[in-house]
Amino acid sequence: MRPSRLALVLAVGSGVLLLLALDQVVQFTALGDGYLRDRRVAPFDPPLFGPEQVEALEAMRALAEQGRPLSGNVSFDAELGWAPLPRGGRGGVTYDAFGARVGGRGLPAPTTSAGGPAARAARRLVLVGGSFTHGDEVSGEQTWGGYGVDQALLRLRRDGLPLEPDDVWLGVLPGAALRLVNLYRPALRHHDHNVAFKPRFRLGDRGELLLVPCPVRTPAELVATVQDGAAFFAAVGEHDLFVARHPAAWMPMGSHWTHRFAATRTWLTRAEGRDRDAGPWLADDSSEPARLLDALVLAMRDE
Repeated sequence: MRPSRLALVLAVGSGVLLLLALDQVVQFTALGDGYLRDRRVAPFDPPLFGPEQVEALEAMRALAEQGRPLSGNVSFDAELGWAPLPRGGRGGVTYDAFGARVGGRGLPAPTTSAGGPAARAARRLVLVGGSFTHGDEVSGEQTWGGYGVDQALLRLRRDGLPLEPDDVWLGVLPGAALRLVNLYRPALRHHDHNVAFKPRFRLGDRGELLLVPCPVRTPAELVATVQDGAAFFAAVGEHDLFVARHPAAWMPMGSHWTHRFAATRTWLTRAEGRDRDAGPWLADDSSEPARLLDALVLAMRDE
């Protein structure tokens, strides 16, 4: 090999080694705790993104080990993921015996008898939907209470239809459509203050709705799943769209080659955080969120 060519090879090799060395310095110093400037860096093991989620996990642990109620307006629900606490409420939000939000004036709740709902003179409505329907930003007197769109169908089946309503109203907020392809709340919104799992539906080969149950069935199982990277990935890796699109970001630390370099971890973090705007997904009629939203609305109409 000519001296000039050898010098070039050596220079390139030295440059590569220097970049690799710098990468590893960043890997074991700046990214050593899994954060960069207060932002989590992939892999997200454990899948917690801030102090609020750590506190929420500890509250769930207290519920599992000591039976201490959660501090918010919802309780753990094995079927729905989370649901309003019947006869509960905080901060001006109150719920009746069926877990439906009622106004601050203490609106009367419907009662049931052995044969079903008691006779009533007024027309009975069941209203279901997301946080828009619940009325998160308004007072009790201005709300119409319910749940959240795939969960809304499940709650309608379980809690709404037994009330024998005259009408069922569904409130849909298109901007929340990505919840339909989500199993772990922080996978969709990294800075959500809750650590909660939910069920979802997927579409079968003939377009039928197939239920993917909530991946955790008890508060203790929730705590154990969040704390164990392998258990978490096994629970949600297949059916949570935002985990399945970039699985290496959610796999246990060290289980994928991208975890070994600061550059690839940074790239993976940026790639995983994209596409959280529901608009482009709904504009594409062939996308899973758009197809699921259509199917859920039609299923609720039919039922």
